[in-house]
Amino acid sequence: MNLNTTIKRGENYLHNEVDNELVMMNVNTGGYVSLNDTGKFIWHFLESPKTYQEIMDCLFNTYNVTKEQFTTDLVPFLEKMLDEKIIEISTK
Repeated sequence: MNLNTTIKRGENYLHNEVDNELVMMNVNTGGYVSLNDTGKFIWHFLESPKTYQEIMDCLFNTYNVTKEQFTTDLVPFLEKMLDEKIIEISTK
């Protein structure tokens, strides 16, 4: 993934907010995922596809994190979201 990679919401998830958490169900597997505030923020931010750079800039500005925090905390979180197909790399 590079800064110009476009990322979009995964297509296989239904979602709803319950008690201030974003609860999601994978329609293919029936598995559930609950996203924390950061994950919920990313999901809502990706209402339309964004580049990795746009996501990174928005998270830096919103959460006021350092580059070290971003690298150690948020990059692995985004990678996990990609692994779970909650977010996907867009081909469009």
